[in-house]
Amino acid sequence: MAARRWYVYKILVDGSLAYIGKGCGKRAAVSAKRLRGTPEIIRTYAREWAALRLEKRLIAELSPPLNKTSGGEGKSKKSRAPSEGAIQRGWAQAALARHRPIGSVAALIADAYLAAA
Repeated sequence: MAARRWYVYKILVDGSLAYIGKGCGKRAAVSAKRLRGTPEIIRTYAREWAALRLEKRLIAELSPPLNKTSGGEGKSKKSRAPSEGAIQRGWAQAALARHRPIGSVAALIADAYLAAA
């Protein structure tokens, strides 16, 4: 079983939800210190794209006041699945031309988007 390296976290400031984010390592603690709040891990994942998906959904549902975007933009360089923004801007097509693992999530997403365009 793969290690659950990625997580989605929330930061509470004075007991109220202030921020939702995705991270690994000490990301939640660093963010909480910067915001002077308390971090809580919501869920852990083996894959970054799964954490990004939950982060985006929770931000849309809960609208934390310190989140400046709808989430999902903070993807690491190691992630394989392209963000929705990358697909919309056409970057996925060039990336998949260079690296196309058969059956990958990135390939399925890009194929569906390109077929609809």
